[in-house]
Amino acid sequence: MARPRGHSINRYAWEDMLRLQGLSASKVAMMASVNRSTLACVVSGNRGVSIPIAHRIAAAVDCRPETLFPSLRALKESAA
Repeated sequence: MARPRGHSINRYAWEDMLRLQGLSASKVAMMASVNRSTLACVVSGNRGVSIPIAHRIAAAVDCRPETLFPSLRALKESAA
């Protein structure tokens, strides 16, 4: 299987954030203006996301994008 393009989600952080915020994946998809099937593919590891979508998903669960998408941390550190 080909490696997904874009930024991959940290599934453990995702599950923790949903539990802590008391949200469902469907609710997050709606709040982030992301299709539910797209979010399901991201969570399952079949699809990566762009930086703007990563930021919208993180905002929906009230956390930093780097928490859910660790590869964004490397970009942030290299830009500093």
